[in-house]
Amino acid sequence: LCETSDDQWKMIRLGMSSASAPIAAKSPVLPLFAATTGAVSGWLVHDAGAISTCDANFAACGTALAPASKALALLGLGLNKALLNLDDRLFVYDGDTDTLSPAIFTAPAGTVVRASAADATHIYFAHERSIYRAPIDGSAAAVVIAAEANDTTFQMSVTQNKVVYLTGGIGLGMQLKALDKAGGVS
Repeated sequence: LCETSDDQWKMIRLGMSSASAPIAAKSPVLPLFAATTGAVSGWLVHDAGAISTCDANFAACGTALAPASKALALLGLGLNKALLNLDDRLFVYDGDTDTLSPAIFTAPAGTVVRASAADATHIYFAHERSIYRAPIDGSAAAVVIAAEANDTTFQMSVTQNKVVYLTGGIGLGMQLKALDKAGGVS
């Protein structure tokens, strides 16, 4: 997929001939896949100020799931499931049911969610000076599991028992820290 000079999204596929016209598309947020074949079965798109789904060729799009002036997929959470940022609010999208969870977090104006990671049961993310945890299905709001003296940075991962992340920044004494997944002191 690419955005063209006329500000329209177009899609070309491997195997299309030079005589084939690009397929008119919507602004993609997340590809959706068929569980049995792994082929692209549709798209989660941002179009006309809302999030909706379209088929693989953008020929048919469903009803809007939620209004949004901007949309970004932050983290894949398995097949057809993702952590989405819609207008600075975080949601879990489930492609199997084509639904959004209630908002699990709202970032105050002018701030951003910096890093995210997930395990089989939870999503972890950094915002400003805090580390948050929420259920991977989006069934509850995010809770703070650690507060730091410095801003958290753009790197985060999870191990079997720990959330690993960076704090500080260039010139601020960057530190690599580990925190129990349940929270506490890093």
